[in-house]
Amino acid sequence: IEEALYFKTAAFFHGEWGASRLNRLALFLANFDTDTIADSDVTARFVGNIEEFFTKLAPAIDHILRLSSLLPVLKEQQRATRKSFDNFVADLNDVKVQLALGKIQGPAFSSSILESLNSLQQNIKLIRRHVARYFTTRINKELQDLIDKKNDEITISLNKGCPQNLYGRIRPEEFSQIIDNFVHNAERATENSSKKLLTISCRANTGRICISFTDSGCGVAQELRDRLFVEQVTSKAHSGGFGLFHASQILARYGGKISLKSTDKDNGTTFLLELKRVDDE
Repeated sequence: IEEALYFKTAAFFHGEWGASRLNRLALFLANFDTDTIADSDVTARFVGNIEEFFTKLAPAIDHILRLSSLLPVLKEQQRATRKSFDNFVADLNDVKVQLALGKIQGPAFSSSILESLNSLQQNIKLIRRHVARYFTTRINKELQDLIDKKNDEITISLNKGCPQNLYGRIRPEEFSQIIDNFVHNAERATENSSKKLLTISCRANTGRICISFTDSGCGVAQELRDRLFVEQVTSKAHSGGFGLFHASQILARYGGKISLKSTDKDNGTTFLLELKRVDDE
């Protein structure tokens, strides 16, 4: 349920798809008056925005509310959001009737409809923020925890420069599983190497996190390189395997990806993991 709700709220806010349309509707409601209704083009755009709300936004919001009602921890938040949603729908229906009849006098609409809309927007954001916590990982902490684990098979190092309080969009347990797979793959790749090393580097910009994993192993065989992320390749002679295929599927769900950056039998292999960077939610 948490995952379904996360993806539904993410879709609603993606590119401000839902939020921008609600803001545009609020702009019309705040500024429409008896003078504006004389402008048929403006009125037509307003009516179009109202219809868009009922045909596209309202079903999406209702779906979010039905999913959130299934989570006990969101019980009170869901009730508050449902109340503001129902109030706004009722008020907007009244506006729709007024526009159809052309009966608008003075300031078109009372402040209550804007209050209902503002409450609805804030409550949807709170639901999104709550469920997003399940899909947010503190990347620098997870990487440091990996370094701190005792490992007799390979020496793991983290290059300096990894930002502090760095958060990425992925479940903590899934991120841990992915980086553990990199360690296991590096252990297999360096079985016959004189140096058994795995070096991790991390950098980030405002929207993305890039983490590279470089081992000192035997490299990935030429015939396997194009198939690492599209099927369940398995071989102890390279640093790929089921983990890469599985990891690529997980990351794709969150807008991330894994790529083979370089590989050589003498210089090992480097994989690049990319994640969406988010604020601490």
